[in-house]
Amino acid sequence: TGANAYNCYYKTPCEWISSKYITKGKVGFKYGRIEARIKGPVGAGTWGAFWMLGADIDDRRWPWCGEIDVTELLGKTPNLSYGYLHGLISDAAGRGTSVDMPKGFADDYHTYAIDWLPDQIDWYLDGVLFGSQQKLDKDWVFDHEFYLIMNLAMGGNFGGPIEAGLKDATMSFDWIRFSTINGVGEVIKH
Repeated sequence: TGANAYNCYYKTPCEWISSKYITKGKVGFKYGRIEARIKGPVGAGTWGAFWMLGADIDDRRWPWCGEIDVTELLGKTPNLSYGYLHGLISDAAGRGTSVDMPKGFADDYHTYAIDWLPDQIDWYLDGVLFGSQQKLDKDWVFDHEFYLIMNLAMGGNFGGPIEAGLKDATMSFDWIRFSTINGVGEVIKH
């Protein structure tokens, strides 16, 4: 409620208020394990995500700065977790995969993680490897500082139409962790 008090880029007045937390300018990361324990949103049109953008986005626009999607959770596909990279060649389509979640992502917490190394990124769901992308070509723009984004968006090209009657949605984070991988990885404090 209260969304109509705001003007949105797509129409006036806004239909939804959503939220986003970012670490840009506060804390950055380069390589290592990034993981979070998340309970996903319910309802078609919800688009929850735990992702990263290149900290140089002000100088190198998207997708040149790079995007790492640790997980994207769509209400229209409540049994899938998507893990993708977006770079110079892959652009909006990205390179990555999805994993089936037989019990879905909204009824309980699940752990979503990446192992990010200089030449490879691996995706994990609840400790099980489900995807990997290697450094192959100029699409690899994942060799510099990135910052974290946690958000719940509504609708959009990937989120799809919002189901009639949906009044609110929630995505919950239990914790977020960083660790090195055999000494590889760093936290950059600003």
